[in-house]
Amino acid sequence: MSLSVYTAEVAAFGIAADIAINSQPSFTKCIIYANSQAAIRGVNSPNKQSGQEILISTIHKIQSLVTTRNMTIKIEWVPGHENICGNEEADKAAKEAAQSKGDDVNIPRSTYRPLKSARSINIKREIADDWDQAWQSQAPRDAKQLRRITSEPYTVRGSKLYNAVTLTRHEVAQLARLRTGHCSLNQYLHRFGHSESPRCKCDSGAIESVEHFLLHCSKYDKQRSRLVRKVGVGGMWMEKLLGYQSMIRHTLEYVQETGRLTF
Repeated sequence: MSLSVYTAEVAAFGIAADIAINSQPSFTKCIIYANSQAAIRGVNSPNKQSGQEILISTIHKIQSLVTTRNMTIKIEWVPGHENICGNEEADKAAKEAAQSKGDDVNIPRSTYRPLKSARSINIKREIADDWDQAWQSQAPRDAKQLRRITSEPYTVRGSKLYNAVTLTRHEVAQLARLRTGHCSLNQYLHRFGHSESPRCKCDSGAIESVEHFLLHCSKYDKQRSRLVRKVGVGGMWMEKLLGYQSMIRHTLEYVQETGRLTF
């Protein structure tokens, strides 16, 4: 069952109304305590909130107490985390329900249809889980450089990184190619016969990899010194330059200043 916290709290009002309806002996007054101001506002002033089916059902149950039992109904807000015994017990029960795997027979089952918003969240979560599982199941030699970057603490992965930094489409493509190593450096070009050698032309004898280009190539010492001033000596790691969102812009500026890469 997929419910938001808000709609679950509204549904709890309906459960309280059911308890009052079935109470014996019959009472003349019912007070429902809740620590959710949003749920209280939803019941008192229904509008276009999420979970209309649950909201309408709950309101009908509360109204039936007035019409069929001639009962006075009052909903009172209780501040959360104020050591109020009943409220603390309710929070404890809610946490136990949230941590259950859905096979606990003591947890009431809802007959309401899952919310569209909650279904969307679940679908996105399952897609992300499937992607992570597929990524982890690939051979370690696949996407070796990208794995190295994303394994660094505090790096941001996937679309979150590209959305976190304001980039043009060209810059997004440039960043993606640098992160994967699929760019016009000799190491990659040599694999496909577009370069005679994978080595850099800086006469160091080193392979012209992304790491060499960013951190070591003597041809770009001047541009690199400006990069160091912006990210600091501690930022001069490939994983940080291509994985920390605060450094991405400076890295791309360095790439542009070198004029080495063409896309």
